[in-house]
Amino acid sequence: MSNLDAVLEGVEHRVTEGMNAELNKDPTDDEIYTALREMHPTKASGPDGMHALFYKKCWDIVGPDVISFVKKAWRGRLT
Repeated sequence: MSNLDAVLEGVEHRVTEGMNAELNKDPTDDEIYTALREMHPTKASGPDGMHALFYKKCWDIVGPDVISFVKKAWRGRLT
């Protein structure tokens, strides 16, 4: 038993197996697009990042690549 297991032994579980399975599902294309639509149009991820407005205006062109990127990132496969 690891130290973490010992610490967590007394912690009551709040997230069920079913809830955890739902949380671990890949985001859908619609969920990714909805997240983009909800972003402030002039906010960017960093000083060199593209603004959300760019992605919103060019979604027909960049959407499939953005969706692919997000799903790879979600699975931890960006390399």
